[in-house]
Amino acid sequence: MNHILIFAGSGLTAAGFLYFLGIKFCADRLQAILALSTGLLLAIGGEFALTASSMSFFKAQQAQASVCLLEGEAAHPAEPRSDPAKIIYTHIVSCMKAGGYVWTMANKHCQEAPLASNAFCYLPSAILPRAVTWAQMQFE
Repeated sequence: MNHILIFAGSGLTAAGFLYFLGIKFCADRLQAILALSTGLLLAIGGEFALTASSMSFFKAQQAQASVCLLEGEAAHPAEPRSDPAKIIYTHIVSCMKAGGYVWTMANKHCQEAPLASNAFCYLPSAILPRAVTWAQMQFE
């Protein structure tokens, strides 16, 4: 699907651009501008989707949450599983923060289960990974 978006976007962009070079694939200037802008949106959107699907943004976040959970439980073996003092919880959240993630309750899956080990309760600190991860989490 992503390849189709990129292909269609490239074709529309080319048709719109060629109009301004004197090769008239479009009927008028407005149609050329629409083809150019729509083509760019489709091509950029397809590239973004292709990049996001090929890289492990949310998967890396899930792996980091698992590692932090294991570290927290290994560092505090005497704490009960329910963790009433929130020692393991605090350890996991600080571990995720050190890994470049911030706690957030924005996702519905986090609101259903606000656990420190729930990967849906975090987002990356950096802008691009944050945007891609947020988009990936909408489809989980």
